[in-house]
Amino acid sequence: MDTHSHGSFGLDFWVGRELNPRLGSFDIKFIAYRVAMLFWLVLNFAFLALQYERYAFITSRMWAYQLCTGIYILDYFWNEPKMLTTWDIIS
Repeated sequence: MDTHSHGSFGLDFWVGRELNPRLGSFDIKFIAYRVAMLFWLVLNFAFLALQYERYAFITSRMWAYQLCTGIYILDYFWNEPKMLTTWDIIS
């Protein structure tokens, strides 16, 4: 096992043995991260709606959270190719 291997085929494939794993021309990470980011955004809106439903107002903390994560997700989609290579360096 070399120094960059995690010992697991799946983990090595996903986390960095190959920068952007592909099945033919299909880029697996692009699709998986797009779905995850969109789900995160939908989940955030669901919590916003739940808070409004329960308390009839939205707290400043919830607005701040929605703003910060919204900017992060927008930035992800704006700079998507750069984000994936950054995450691979971290791992």
